[in-house]
Amino acid sequence: MQNKEEYLQIIKKLENSVNVLLKGFYDLKKEINNSYKKKIDLSRQFSIINLPSKGIYYPNKNKSLLVRYLTAIEEHILCDTFLMESGRGIELVLSQLIMDNIDIKELLMCDFQAILMFLRSNAYGDIIEINPICPHCGKEGENEFKLSDLNFKKSEISPNENGKYVIFLPEIEKEFVISPLTLAKELEKIENESDNDYFIIKNEEGINTKIKKEKSLSLVYNIDSINEFSNKEQIKKIIRKLPKKQIDSIINFIKENELGIDEKVNLKCPFCGEEFIQRVDAGYNFLSLPDSYKNNIYEEIFLLTYYGKAITYTDAMVMPVVERKWHIRRIKEEIEKQNAAEKQAMNKAKANKGKFR
Repeated sequence: MQNKEEYLQIIKKLENSVNVLLKGFYDLKKEINNSYKKKIDLSRQFSIINLPSKGIYYPNKNKSLLVRYLTAIEEHILCDTFLMESGRGIELVLSQLIMDNIDIKELLMCDFQAILMFLRSNAYGDIIEINPICPHCGKEGENEFKLSDLNFKKSEISPNENGKYVIFLPEIEKEFVISPLTLAKELEKIENESDNDYFIIKNEEGINTKIKKEKSLSLVYNIDSINEFSNKEQIKKIIRKLPKKQIDSIINFIKENELGIDEKVNLKCPFCGEEFIQRVDAGYNFLSLPDSYKNNIYEEIFLLTYYGKAITYTDAMVMPVVERKWHIRRIKEEIEKQNAAEKQAMNKAKANKGKFR
């Protein structure tokens, strides 16, 4: 009997081992299937985007992504103020347009910005029109800059194999794990920020020094952990107790290795002629469209389906914006030619009227 019980126990252990192996097999199979979930649809136009991060911060080390062009379907989401302000709008848009199987929120902000710039430039052109106020004469004037002129910052030091920077400060016995901002961090930062998100630190002379809100938040959200404490409130408490010298060293390290668009552009005032620097907001709302733009979409879709031979409503909705606008220009050119020809014919008819009486 004892031998039988031992035998049954051995069989039970073998069954458990087999179940574990089968679970691992099916999990692997599921992961492989998911990686091919997004099939390439060649009927929709797309291009390849080389990532400014060069993929070194991602587990898969992918240096590029396949991205479809904007269509009217995505434009309707970009016009929804509530969706865009929450961050859900741009997440929905990119999940439709990025063909690679990735978590949109885990995109580094620099790569996220590069994708937005590509979509904006491809759909509406390279030139951005803005109306800044000149710091010299105080007048608001029309100005513009090219997206292609914007530069991306480069890190001074390469991260470790996990895409992280690990810094140990022996004088305070603290280990900092730092990584670039992702879309998830950016959205969390915006959602949780308050008017009190700044640090007041004593310098070596014992004088209180204020670290501005923007720099304080950048510090907190670039730090993944301090001595394995990863909660943001815990990180804030630890930072408030650190000497200013050490805080400055961490801030400088983050700044030197910061990724993303250099958002400063050089402009010239059309009134006083003085040059000045203007900051461009290239955040997650960069692609947002005003609600009034919907009327423009409706008008273009109508013109396409009314004048375009065999172009259906569905065709017009999934047509890339750049292609749709090209068709609209051609339709308008043909209408203008037709109107000019009809006007010329009418003038000719009036001129010939009564000549043969």
